Amino acid sequence: MNQLSALARSLRRNPLALAGIVIIAVLVFCAAFGPLLAPRDPDFINLAVRLQPPSMHHLFGTDELGREFLSRILFGSRITLEIVALVAIIAAPVGLVVGTSAGYAGGVLDSLLMRVTDVFLAFPKLVLALALVAAHHGSDPAEVERQKAAYRAAQRRRKHSRREESKRRQACRPPGRSRSRGRSPDAPRRPRKRKPRRLKRPRF
Repeated sequence: MNQLSALARSLRRNPLALAGIVIIAVLVFCAAFGPLLAPRDPDFINLAVRLQPPSMHHLFGTDELGREFLSRILFGSRITLEIVALVAIIAAPVGLVVGTSAGYAGGVLDSLLMRVTDVFLAFPKLVLALALVAAHHGSDPAEVERQKAAYRAAQRRRKHSRREESKRRQACRPPGRSRSRGRSPDAPRRPRKRKPRRLKRPRF
């Protein structure tokens, strides 16, 4: 009990640590209950609602394929926690082995291990993380085919809705009216006025 009260007092003195704990707790909660919290399938393509701004129907908006940003963030938090857990589990033993071997052997092995470490440190962290994610979560051919089929179905639905919209507009248009100038096709046309020709000046 005394340890918990001391921890609470230390957190009250350090608001940044408290904010970090809250963010980690929210991330763990979203990752654990992501499928229950997600409003839609994160890979469902709906071109009718593409590039929507945040609203009551789409809290975080949609991307260029009509996929829900909120669902993709909730499901992506699981991948983030998996990577963090793998890094925490693998980094410490690997670093311990590399450091111990380099310090004990020295010489050529020390130089080689340090150069390999420098190569990894030279890469930007974000680029290296994206490369590791792409290598760990490769594209499944069945998933790619499913995405293609969903994209084609969304395109067919969009074309069908456009045709229905054009038919509805044509049905609402009053009969006997021209589309462009708003007059009846049987009305007599006005004769066009011809512009007088300009006489060219003779050149001397």
